Amino acid sequence: MTKSKGFLPTAVLAAAVLSGCAGQRIVPMQDAAASRIKSTDVIVVLPQQEIKTEITQSNVAQATGGGLIPALIDLAVNKSRADDAETTVVGVRNALLDYDFSKQILTNIEQQLRQLAWINLQAVRLETTSADDKINDAVARSTANAVLVVRTSYSVTADFLRIKVTALVTGHPKTDELVAVAKQARPDIDPPLLYRNTFIVSNGAGGPFANRDAAAKAWADDNGKKAREALDQGAADLAERLATDLERARARARAAEAAATAPGAPAPAAPATESSGR
Repeated sequence: MTKSKGFLPTAVLAAAVLSGCAGQRIVPMQDAAASRIKSTDVIVVLPQQEIKTEITQSNVAQATGGGLIPALIDLAVNKSRADDAETTVVGVRNALLDYDFSKQILTNIEQQLRQLAWINLQAVRLETTSADDKINDAVARSTANAVLVVRTSYSVTADFLRIKVTALVTGHPKTDELVAVAKQARPDIDPPLLYRNTFIVSNGAGGPFANRDAAAKAWADDNGKKAREALDQGAADLAERLATDLERARARARAAEAAATAPGAPAPAAPATESSGR
């Protein structure tokens, strides 16, 4: 297998992308990595075409110590709750038929990351499938030094009081130099990651409301005005938090490195181990 100018082979990248969902411990961006990133691509993964619903999961089996009958009860209750939520959300979805959340999240992420000069943002693009092989291919095709994968979703909470935007963000090194930096910073993570964090933001419709139907009506009224505003704000808040976290993590790492190399500084402790999640 050949590779050019220090870029990693596809098989290694694929394993790294898959590992992004395995363990959910935070991996802060290191200054040593940030200073070596000459270009970054961002892949926003957003497979859904409409707002999702959440339910409060039944936990009869957990409360009673397990067993077939409690598990069947949980399945039946969860299905009933999911069916009710799907009925309740219809008006909200109809009000958002012409709303494009992907445009909002892409625009806000690009605007925020372009303010971080060290990111050297090359491109932000959308991936509409969550299939691992498609994401792996997208990362492998990138010509950038590093790739940020932003796995995004948006939903209405089980009580219909808030609209939530969630993102799992993983940073993948594509050069041998960045892989070495990632391994040195976190030797317990294999395949190596430059960055990992999860972000959740939510916005409400006001209220109080008498019940879920009343809350859903508030989201849907006036062509979904409150829902659109909540999603717009959620995209903006999430992108801002991502950029802030990347920059703060780099600043903390820089300060820690300076303290560690100061005269009389104690030797660094051995890193904690992390399971592969498999």
